[in-house]
Amino acid sequence: MRLGRLTILGLVFSALAAILLIRLAEVQLVIGPTLAAQGAAEVNRTISLTPLRGEILDSNGQPLALETPATLIYVITPEVTDAKGEATAMAPILHVPEATLQAELSAQGWYHVIERAATAAQVNALKQLFLPGIGYTAEQVRKYPDGVIGQPVVGWVSGSQVGIAGVEQSYNQILSGTPGQAKVKVDALGQPLPSYGIQVTRQPIPGKSVQLTINGTLQAYAQATITADVTGHKGTSGRIIIMDPSNGAILAMAQYPTVNPNQWQTAPVQALANQSVQYAYQPGSIFKPMVAALALMDHVATLQSRYYDPGYKIVDGLKIHTWKRNGYGWLSFDGILAYSSDVGFMDLGLALGLNNFYAGLHLFHLDRPTGIDLPGEATGVWPPLASANILDLAEMSFGQTLAITAIQEAAAVASIADGGVWHTPHVAQAIISPNGQKQTLTFPSKRILPTWVATDEMQGMLQVVSSQGDAANAEVAGYVVAGKTGTSQLSPRAKVQTYMASFIGVAPVPNPKVLILLEVNNPQNVANQPGYYYYGDQVVVPTFPQLMSNVLRVLGIPPQTPVPAPVVAVSVPNLSGVAVSTAQADASLFGLHLQVSGTGQVVSNQFPTAGAQVSVGSTLRVNTTSVVTGQGVVPDLLGLTMRQAAIQLSAVGLTFWPHGAGLAVSQTPTAGTKLAAGAPVQVTFTIPEAPAPTVSAAKTARGGSAASPAYP
Repeated sequence: MRLGRLTILGLVFSALAAILLIRLAEVQLVIGPTLAAQGAAEVNRTISLTPLRGEILDSNGQPLALETPATLIYVITPEVTDAKGEATAMAPILHVPEATLQAELSAQGWYHVIERAATAAQVNALKQLFLPGIGYTAEQVRKYPDGVIGQPVVGWVSGSQVGIAGVEQSYNQILSGTPGQAKVKVDALGQPLPSYGIQVTRQPIPGKSVQLTINGTLQAYAQATITADVTGHKGTSGRIIIMDPSNGAILAMAQYPTVNPNQWQTAPVQALANQSVQYAYQPGSIFKPMVAALALMDHVATLQSRYYDPGYKIVDGLKIHTWKRNGYGWLSFDGILAYSSDVGFMDLGLALGLNNFYAGLHLFHLDRPTGIDLPGEATGVWPPLASANILDLAEMSFGQTLAITAIQEAAAVASIADGGVWHTPHVAQAIISPNGQKQTLTFPSKRILPTWVATDEMQGMLQVVSSQGDAANAEVAGYVVAGKTGTSQLSPRAKVQTYMASFIGVAPVPNPKVLILLEVNNPQNVANQPGYYYYGDQVVVPTFPQLMSNVLRVLGIPPQTPVPAPVVAVSVPNLSGVAVSTAQADASLFGLHLQVSGTGQVVSNQFPTAGAQVSVGSTLRVNTTSVVTGQGVVPDLLGLTMRQAAIQLSAVGLTFWPHGAGLAVSQTPTAGTKLAAGAPVQVTFTIPEAPAPTVSAAKTARGGSAASPAYP
């Protein structure tokens, strides 16, 4: 009996030992590797090593964006004992909301970045608090030494050093490099074990640098010019593109308002976009060179063609008035461009027809992005071909009822300037490796026009910048310049109209190396000039000669002819109310040229105004009237638009006092009243509730866009 109990007990212990041996074998041979891996994972941590971001350089190798030393503040979350208390202490030093810091200090994981670019003062203040879990390490942060200069092109990076605008975004992968990896051992609480240090398993590969076509000096000139132009005319925005038309390289791209990329987070939203690339505008008359080139290429016009401009054109039974109500009479092919005749260009557009016109939009890359190496590029907008009508075609022919971007406009005119070859606009010219190896970038080009078409069209643009053209003041001493002015109505249906004044010019002709496009939105009549003051020749043409002269000088392009010595400025005489013959003599005495508009015998108004300072040899423009000197007869203004009424009153030397918006419904004094020169005429305008069958109403009924007045 006793032996039986011992036997049973031995068997039990033997069974238990066997079970333990089997379990031990299972742990060691089956589960062991898995447990060992889990243990290693709890002890080892892998961290990413940020590579040095490549620089962005201008065409001369000067940095526009680079990495600079800074201090990174991080938190080891397992070491934090009082997240709320530490957040309260850190918030006023880092200028970060307390709730945001508390969330970071108590977040999942063991390591988080609190601040990537702390100042020395912030670091010193925090170190004096001896906060558990807070650490500091050297870091590189992105800096833009030129600030707002170059911002539309260079762009900026996010807090995590990812490009989110400009070249920083479009070339982000090249600039970023390849992150490295490192391992660190931690204890049971997740704290790093100093005795093991950091083991780098993969070295970070620095990013490559991007060298731009942007010339830093020209970029500074462009930024100063557009800032002065917009603020000086109290406009809302504006932009400048300076391009080499022979290859599409962008030498400068500036805008106003602008952003300092070092503080882009605090900039107004409307200033963040690149106006030249991401916004489309109705171009107005700077669109006309492309229409003229298409007409020549499709043989619907020749240099010998002539056009009659009575001041309006009847299209599909409806009358479209132009800005010059009395018209220009007979004009040559070059003349309709030189004088910016909207009637002449409606003739060209209608002769082309809708299919050929839309084919031309495609030819000039206006129906799709240009492919410029900047992010977010917009493209042209116009009525779909399937629903477009001849009224749309007539208006599009002089640059209304369609919208294109500034970069599309610049590239299209550049193709005419370069003999018919269209070049992809671009801002980068080379990629430079950390070892200094340079890879030159290439961009597509293709011929879109026969050489003879481009050459003939350039002759027309030369006439624009001549003593008889509408951009006579765009001449640059020593150089031959060709160009085109523009004034477009940005919102035809709005109660309060806004306009864009523009000019695009190239030099030196016949082999241009520089193209400049200037555009100012919604300029105001700050100088209280008579009549309206938002035309391209008034707002931006005066800016062009000095800017172009500076660009040519910086690029080392020598004058084509000797530059005359500077002359002393003279004060413009007062010619208002003077007989034309007397005005001619007075202007001559001051060494000035006189350009007379109209067939009257008396000067009704002038530009520049009396007292303005101009150089000897400048051209004065005067409008004339047939009324007796010192008197004006009030015209019948009822039913006219504000623009039409202003032109009629200006023609007879009377001052325009408008009220309201829409069509004229009353005037004081009445038509036929004789007034002294300069006397005011009050005109009240009202927007009709049920529009009459004018161009605008008819087009809207047909599904087209609202019609708009034509402007040069």
